[in-house]
Amino acid sequence: MGLRFGRRRDRRNADFYQLLAYATALDLPGGLLIHAQGEAEAATHAVRHAGKRLEVHALVSSGPGEDLLVRIDELAGHVLALRTELRAPGHTLPS
Repeated sequence: MGLRFGRRRDRRNADFYQLLAYATALDLPGGLLIHAQGEAEAATHAVRHAGKRLEVHALVSSGPGEDLLVRIDELAGHVLALRTELRAPGHTLPS
């Protein structure tokens, strides 16, 4: 998982390449990138020929603080779900 506190348009590809490098080096099925600002819509990108799934989520902080806390809680639940998926039978964790 990666966390970016700001994102410039020209860094978008660099962020994806770095996440792909982490997922590949750790032999993970994919990665999760969380931006502290950016598009409100989540996106999942399948990397052809690498068999990796890269997910991007944003923490949009334009609303009340309670909304941000709810969003953080949702993302934490998503991280736990990804961890559970990785530990499911048939998946092996890298050593």
